[in-house]
Amino acid sequence: MKHTKKAVMIILFALAASVFTAGIIVSAYFAAYTSRENIVYVGDDVIEISEDFKPPVEQIVGENVYTKKITVVNHGTTPCYVRVYADFSDGSIRSRSSLSNNGTQFYKADRDPDAPDTYVHNLGFTAPEWEFVPDDDTSSLAGFYYYKVPLKAGKSTPPLFTYVKTAVSGSDEILQHDIDVYAESVQVTDLNGYAYPSFSEAWTDYLSRSE
Repeated sequence: MKHTKKAVMIILFALAASVFTAGIIVSAYFAAYTSRENIVYVGDDVIEISEDFKPPVEQIVGENVYTKKITVVNHGTTPCYVRVYADFSDGSIRSRSSLSNNGTQFYKADRDPDAPDTYVHNLGFTAPEWEFVPDDDTSSLAGFYYYKVPLKAGKSTPPLFTYVKTAVSGSDEILQHDIDVYAESVQVTDLNGYAYPSFSEAWTDYLSRSE
């Protein structure tokens, strides 16, 4: 039987609500810096978003740099392909933010892979195990980061990114916002039990049958 799981993590800089849906992992970060997590296991292919999150106590005028290390863990018993949607809830915040995997070299969080100064353009250097399919791509894969190799049972992906930096030039730019992270997994074999030759073929086949 085909099993797919979904995982969602929503990180808030202010009060946030936690939402629960069957088969989905949801976590909310509150102003008091507590978290709540609900996990439902379905079948043998179980993924979870894992993070090391150290947000600033409060946003300040200047550069706000903090740790947000995003990985995905396979808690199941079979390998799977993983994809992640990660983006700022506010476009104006995204335009003033940048991402890094080493804390030294930051690239713009804008989702344009054709722009040489964006994180998605530089994934081959910053996170070579991941591939981004642009939002305007005509395929069903658009808008997600894809882990390019099967994620083995009990293993974790390398970080998609580790640090976030947001520039604030005035108090009017200190805005409540979310960084939404949503993950899905799909099996590595087709309905006949044959291994897919690539992540893109696995996801394309699954999505075409899910429409």
